[in-house]
Amino acid sequence: MGVKTTELEIMIDPNGNVNIKVKGVKGKGCIDATKFLEDELGDVEEREYTSEYYEEEESHTRTRVSY
Repeated sequence: MGVKTTELEIMIDPNGNVNIKVKGVKGKGCIDATKFLEDELGDVEEREYTSEYYEEEESHTRTRVSY
């Protein structure tokens, strides 16, 4: 199992508007990845979802069965 990388691209325009783009996260995990920034910066005015948002999230749980 390889290491997964989450990348946040943060852009601030001259008016102080912040845009955050998340790469490397499938499903609704992208919202969790930016929550700490959103909490500090204020209300989200608009949210656009990439194709990764609509992909199935990968499970991070391992199950071991012994007989």
